[in-house]
Amino acid sequence: MRSAWTIAVAGLSLAGCLQINTGFDPPGAGSSAATGADTGDPSSGASTDAGVTETGAASTSGSGGLTGDGTTGAVAQTTGTATTGAVETTTDTTASDATTDPGDSTTGGAVCEGVAEDLCESQQVGPRSYLLCHRHSTWDEARTLCEGRCQQLARLEPEESLALMQVLRSQMTDDDIKQEQQGGDQISMTRASWWIGGHRPADTFEWLDGTPMPPKGTGGWGPNDPDGSDTDDCVVLGVFAKENENGKWFNRDCEAVPYRFVCAPP
Repeated sequence: MRSAWTIAVAGLSLAGCLQINTGFDPPGAGSSAATGADTGDPSSGASTDAGVTETGAASTSGSGGLTGDGTTGAVAQTTGTATTGAVETTTDTTASDATTDPGDSTTGGAVCEGVAEDLCESQQVGPRSYLLCHRHSTWDEARTLCEGRCQQLARLEPEESLALMQVLRSQMTDDDIKQEQQGGDQISMTRASWWIGGHRPADTFEWLDGTPMPPKGTGGWGPNDPDGSDTDDCVVLGVFAKENENGKWFNRDCEAVPYRFVCAPP
């Protein structure tokens, strides 16, 4: 009959072997049963079976084997299960977040698409990109429609106004040309002017971002604009006006005549 010291050493050797080979033995392999048979302790065999799982942490199982504590297998199994659960929870949260972000982006993009009835087309003029919208609108309607595309009614510098005017004139229809040749009141010609982002919210004209516009007759203004009218509180870019007034800014009634409009990124 072997001594207790011999049994303890044998247990240590087997436990160390289990630690080394745990990653290679399939679940339920004979090595677990052999451990229980060698010690003669059924609870030890059951504990080893419980601890030797694919999800159990190898280091925890090995430590338990050295002590020969019958409860260690259960601890190893619990530790493995908790670790697996934590990984699964993290994976689920990450996947959920990844799914949510594109959804938010898609939703944001949809808000900026506007509607087909705006009749907007992108146009590159020099270094800037504009949306030229052919829907006849009041100034407030035009402002709302631009914002629906995550843009604003355009703020222009004088040189930008002239360059944009040239592009718009190149797109004039035969009817536009006929109206221009016949002269008459440019203000009432719905296609002769385009709304831009200038307006008078109080006493002076400014752009939508709050930047003051130049004084009368300077900058991009026509020679006599803005005039002293109490109702002409919004600004247009004249496209076919009279001689040197093409490409100039004019103050107009915000609702009297529906014009087309120019949007640009803020």
